[in-house]
Amino acid sequence: MTEIAIHREEGVRHGRYVARDEGFRIIPLCPYVRARCEKHPDWRDVMTVEPGVKPKITGGLEQ
Repeated sequence: MTEIAIHREEGVRHGRYVARDEGFRIIPLCPYVRARCEKHPDWRDVMTVEPGVKPKITGGLEQ
């Protein structure tokens, strides 16, 4: 389990760096990514919503 969590954390961290470098924003649909965003409020600049807010899905993607 720890190994999976480490890989997941590395993926989220990498995504944040790429978003900053490339100038795009992340829609935190995954509960894990939302939790990381809440823990790291300094990530706000690359997220589409504030920490603790679940993004709304539109355009026929609702489940």
